[in-house]
Amino acid sequence: MEGQHFIEIVSWAIILVCLVLVFTMQYRTFGASGKTRTIDNISSFFEINEIVDKWQRAVFATVASIPLSFVFLIVAYRAETFVEALMKSYGVDEKGIADSEADLAPFVEELIKNIPEPLLPIAILVFLFLVFGAQTKFLFLKIEKGIVFLTAIPQRTNLLSRNLSKHLLERQQYHKIVEELERSRKNKLPLAEELEEASNELKLSFQLLHIAKSDVRELGLREALRQIVDRQLPSFNKSDSTPETKYLWERNTGLLASGITGLNWFHIFASMMMFIIICGLYVGIAPSASKFFEARNIEWPRYASIGSLVHGVVQMVLATVLPMIIGIFLFVRRAEMKKETVVQTVTVVFVIVFLSSLVINAPFVFQQRLEIFLGIGELKSTSEPGFGGRAELFYVFVHSLIPCLVVLVIAIVDPEETLSVWDIVIAVVLVTSGHFLAYVAFELVADAQWGFYWHQALLSIVLATSALVILRIFWKTPLQPRDKESSNLKA
Repeated sequence: MEGQHFIEIVSWAIILVCLVLVFTMQYRTFGASGKTRTIDNISSFFEINEIVDKWQRAVFATVASIPLSFVFLIVAYRAETFVEALMKSYGVDEKGIADSEADLAPFVEELIKNIPEPLLPIAILVFLFLVFGAQTKFLFLKIEKGIVFLTAIPQRTNLLSRNLSKHLLERQQYHKIVEELERSRKNKLPLAEELEEASNELKLSFQLLHIAKSDVRELGLREALRQIVDRQLPSFNKSDSTPETKYLWERNTGLLASGITGLNWFHIFASMMMFIIICGLYVGIAPSASKFFEARNIEWPRYASIGSLVHGVVQMVLATVLPMIIGIFLFVRRAEMKKETVVQTVTVVFVIVFLSSLVINAPFVFQQRLEIFLGIGELKSTSEPGFGGRAELFYVFVHSLIPCLVVLVIAIVDPEETLSVWDIVIAVVLVTSGHFLAYVAFELVADAQWGFYWHQALLSIVLATSALVILRIFWKTPLQPRDKESSNLKA
């Protein structure tokens, strides 16, 4: 018995090592594949890590690596089934060689039979790379292309560089701008052969991106382009201008990451598609762990009751994630109002977010309680079915406070740069701990012992992290400085 347990541990350790290897290989190769360079698409002359900052590239690479890594995990976990299918593909069955054309069948059969069971994941990994390497690479490139399309990296890169180029060329001739840049850099600016006959706007766009690519990893493309103007184009330097003039100049050049105006319908559609795909993956994958948790007396969604899982995902999206995002938008917009103090801004946003969450949570909870009362739903109650209301009211009130607290803490901790990495970490921790503790309290008040708070915590992590990271990809803005008088907190 102990020997079998040891073999199981070794098998899982090998699977984990192989999984890390598969994930790492995809992660490191993301964005490095060659692509067709076209004149109208300036971003096609650069690799992904040259036009997005390191955290964005890390997010994109992670998302791109998940599908194939998950497929390998399933294959490695069911290694015997895969090996059986592999032997049949070589014409080998229980009786031996079934296909006379399979010349390698005896060799494959003998090789597979002599591989220890814990080492099967390694053998499968080697086989996949040797036999299906080209197909695997093709699938990964398709996934990468889809992610690049959904995140609109080329479109945003082209828009930023061309807006800046157009604005610079309106004030100065192309050759003089190039001369000034070369004088500041003390070397000649390169130009792609394909762009030699292109317009000055496209030429300058390429050259600006070429200069910026060394700083994009740390600063991001928007800030890297701004640094070029501030440091290498003295005649365009706006450091001595008034805040209003500099604000207008950055807005005209597209270098201002300004709230709602930084979004367009394509970004909204792309971000929604990404989030829906993540929700779909969660609904499809989460129930696979039901046996593990049910063996530990923890309620977990099952494929047989997947309707309840979809119901829970929709509720959390509409009652927590959406109000939280609305609150962040409202806080940014209202924070620019010079006649309103921070306390007034936070109070108004707090009330709006709370009511937005409340009006969603209440109908969902009422529906669940009605199903329990009528005995037609998938949920069960350890208490007498009825509409006592105490546990339900507690659930609605406490859960409706969660998105409000997220916006409140973000406003207090980091008001000058909304959706920074620190903001996202704080928000995810608050949403996760909030749903976990709120559901624990709800089960205590309802006299129930489901243990469903573990699933709620995991769902909170997935949805909150996905929503905030996607939002930051498409909408990243520091708040505009407020007047000192209006920035002071007043009782």
